[in-house]
Amino acid sequence: MAVLTYLLYGENEAYELEFLLSALSARVHLRGDPSAESVRIVLISDRPRFSEGFPFSVHVVPRETMRAWTSTPGRSYNHRIKVLALLEAMRVAAEGEPVALVDTDTIFTTSPRRVFERIGPDATVMHEQEVPRIELDPDCAEVVEFIRDGVEIDGFRMSPATPLFNSGVVGVLPSHRPLVEQALALLDALYDRAPVFNVEQFAFGVVLDQRTRLATCKDVVRHYWGHTRGFIH
Repeated sequence: MAVLTYLLYGENEAYELEFLLSALSARVHLRGDPSAESVRIVLISDRPRFSEGFPFSVHVVPRETMRAWTSTPGRSYNHRIKVLALLEAMRVAAEGEPVALVDTDTIFTTSPRRVFERIGPDATVMHEQEVPRIELDPDCAEVVEFIRDGVEIDGFRMSPATPLFNSGVVGVLPSHRPLVEQALALLDALYDRAPVFNVEQFAFGVVLDQRTRLATCKDVVRHYWGHTRGFIH
């Protein structure tokens, strides 16, 4: 089996609707796939949601635990919760079961199986490469300033030429848990020095790109963050 995982917390109904649209798009494209039953959808949530009969399961994590997931040393960072949610999904997955954490603001344009086919013992997946060099992203100016002359943290080398990947999709195997834990540690170290909103995806990309063959899956999904989100809504 393969596990398509989503994260929902808080009271914003728009995120619930986004999740339902994304899960529906996944199911529609799996409908004509002979291996459709080998993909299950799991929602990680801070409370029970939806009634029985939906084609997914809900894994509840207490709200206080999720609040702790957003806490870096000395400050709070919302996107940190994604790394912990992925670790939780990997924990409950069966041995060898690939896991893909997908943002709710994502629509599948073809079968999710294509994401899982790109995951292996030495291979991982993220949504896309946003920029080939992080110095090209104006939102990452503080990160670039910190790593200006090149820096190494816990064995990971970073410079203004390091690429930035988008984490709208992150696909791994349970055996990659040490790498995801390293991404969390790198995130905390970077956010302490450069508290910008996309440090989480930079940390994911650095670790997975330097320790695995990192593939992308922009051809499988449409991730509609930013101004496009309002039109989709």
